[in-house]
Amino acid sequence: MSEEVTRTTQTTLQTALGNWLQGAEPNAFITYSFRRAVSYDMACKTFGSHAYKLKCHFFGRNSKRRLAMIPVIEKYYAGKSYGALETDSEGIHIHCLIHLPEQPKDHMELIRETWISANPACGDPLVYCPNSDEWFKEIRTDDTANILINYALKTCTRDTESVLWKFVSLGQ
Repeated sequence: MSEEVTRTTQTTLQTALGNWLQGAEPNAFITYSFRRAVSYDMACKTFGSHAYKLKCHFFGRNSKRRLAMIPVIEKYYAGKSYGALETDSEGIHIHCLIHLPEQPKDHMELIRETWISANPACGDPLVYCPNSDEWFKEIRTDDTANILINYALKTCTRDTESVLWKFVSLGQ
């Protein structure tokens, strides 16, 4: 995804969600891929395993604290599953706006390792984004945050089923 995202008309729902998501103060936008099509339930379970490993790393196993994050499935479809994009090479993925401690880029390898260890179906960014860090975007300005929030919410025109609400946290 390039920084030159075409601005489209947003629904009232997308605008309200976007305004609310600003409260999480995300400092990174991460794209998690899968090697093959997975069900909505499998995507939730896999993302949950990954999120738990991150929480344990940053706050300890018994901590009740959570990282501020908003994960959104790309191309969610009804029927508890979601399919690939227009071409197979683009793959299936989850976008996650997250607030990481300190410098977000310092945690890229940890995020990659916890993701690929969460489930054999997880795609490795080194394979699916070869010679590129496009899977991990650091957010440094409000304008970039707005662009990436709007991009993540493109699937939420009518409802919020593509948001993995079970894992949404503003960092409390």
